[in-house]
Parts: sequence; C-alpha cells; structure tokens
Amino acid sequence: MIQKDIEVVRDPRVAELLTTPKESKRLKPFISRACTLGEAARELNMKLPGLTYHVNKFVDLGVLMVTCQPDTQGRMRKHYQSVAKAFFVPFTLTSNANLGDLMKTMYEPVHQTVMRDMADTLWDTADKQKAGANQLGVMLSMSEDNHLQLQVGQQPDKQELISLNLLDYEQPALFDAASLLNFDFDTAKALQKDLNDLFERYEALAKPGHQAYIVRFTLVPIKTESFA
Repeated sequence: MIQKDIEVVRDPRVAELLTTPKESKRLKPFISRACTLGEAARELNMKLPGLTYHVNKFVDLGVLMVTCQPDTQGRMRKHYQSVAKAFFVPFTLTSNANLGDLMKTMYEPVHQTVMRDMADTLWDTADKQKAGANQLGVMLSMSEDNHLQLQVGQQPDKQELISLNLLDYEQPALFDAASLLNFDFDTAKALQKDLNDLFERYEALAKPGHQAYIVRFTLVPIKTESFA
C-alpha cells in the first residue's frame, strides 16, 4: 500500500483521535517513515505495551498500515506507517460545539507548556537577581490606552515595578507581550506581513540539537469589550 499525500477523514472516531493532541502525538514517528514499535516507543519515550495498544487502535481505524521489512540480519519485522502524509479533518466530524472549542482543545497543551516554562524561567531569573524570587508578584494598573493590565515583576521600589532585565545578554531568551492596539486596516496588514517575515527569517535559522523554544506571533481582530 502506497502512502497518500493527503487523507480526508470520514470516520468520526478518527476525527476525535486526530484532533486530540495527547492521541495524535503518538502518530509522529509513523508519518515520515515506516518504523517498528520499538523504534517508535524510544522516540516517544513510551513503554512498549502502552504504545502497542494505541498503535493497534490506529491500525483498526485505518490510520496506520502494516508492512513487513527485513532487519539488518534479514529477519522480517512488522513496520508501521501512516496511510497518508497529512490528514484533513472536517470540523463537522468533530464533537466540538464550535470552532473555538476545537481550537482550545488543540492548542491548550501548548498554552499550558508556555505558561509553565515561562513561570519557571521568571522564577529562576528573579532568584539570581538582588530582590530574590520570593519577592515576585503581580502589579495591577491601568495602561496608557485605559485598559486594565497585569504585569509579573518584583516588589516595587519607589513606586515602580522592578525590571527583571530579561533583555540583558546574560539573561534567558524570554519574551512575552500582549496589548490591545488600535490600527487602521492597512497598518494591521503591514504588521501581519512583518510578523510573517520575521517568523520565516528565524524559522530558517533553527537547527536540531539546539535549545528548543516555542515561538508564536498572534495578531487577531478582537472586540474591545471582550478584552477589557
């Protein structure tokens, strides 16, 4: 059986699996190549019995195909590969009430990872500075454009929030900024292009084996009242 370029999902059970991050990540080793269960278990850092259960489920649902290939000693061994290099899941096949719920399900694990690792990095950075991590807190104030804002920082000194100095070269490469900004359409489109160009520029510089970073730029037309 030849691997397809794209498979359009027709089975709601498959749709549910592929749009659940905890489930779909188990397909990763099998999409780009055919591999054994042992190879996939090592790549996913999973125990073989647990992975075997999930792989059998994917085979039964037609997501994975099974082939027999010789190993280095000529013995035939089962290899597993996805039936397609990419899968398209129609929204109507999912159990989500709306697209927002589906996106929340898909992206929530990434958001949780970002928040956890950002907090750990801030804590470690503050601990190395004079004030100490035990003086970290949250400053609630009004922004210049009259929106309520919360900022994580160290205990105020002379009524100002102490900076964590993350832009210093010795500090971790960490950046997070969010604000409600008012643009005309042309300005917003220019920013969209700039963000896309910046992302592609640094995406091209990424190399395996280096420190992993989550990089995400977001530009969304939003209702002011939902952000206030």
